[in-house]
Amino acid sequence: MDFEYDSGSSLVLTSSRASAVSSISIATASTSGTTSTASTCALKFACPDCNLKFRTAGLRRNHHNRKHNLRYTCVVCTVPFGLRADLERHEHTVHSDLFRSERRFWCTVPGCAIPKKEFNRKDNFDRHVERCRRTAAKGKGPAWTPT
Repeated sequence: MDFEYDSGSSLVLTSSRASAVSSISIATASTSGTTSTASTCALKFACPDCNLKFRTAGLRRNHHNRKHNLRYTCVVCTVPFGLRADLERHEHTVHSDLFRSERRFWCTVPGCAIPKKEFNRKDNFDRHVERCRRTAAKGKGPAWTPT
């Protein structure tokens, strides 16, 4: 990714891959005091608390609910969270000795290097299993077993 200024004093982020080039323009103040806005990415919706701007009202609402509207608090360490799901994930990972989840996961991929490791979070478990399967499919590493 590269950052550069275009002729209108807008900061442009460019990212190129094998067949596609994408660019995102971010409005910046020019030397004359006016603001240059980008036609490719209009950020119309500002967060009332931190002035971060978003493309849609829904994205702004999601940000506000998760970062500023902190309605749920951990009873152990008093860390606040905007979503109940974030609080529950925190309780089951940080305070797992107190909040023992019924949902625990162990890898069953043949030849897994760490089959006895317990995963409390499904997203981490899914990522681990996918990694084991890719390794097994390539036929190398500890997850590979000869047939």
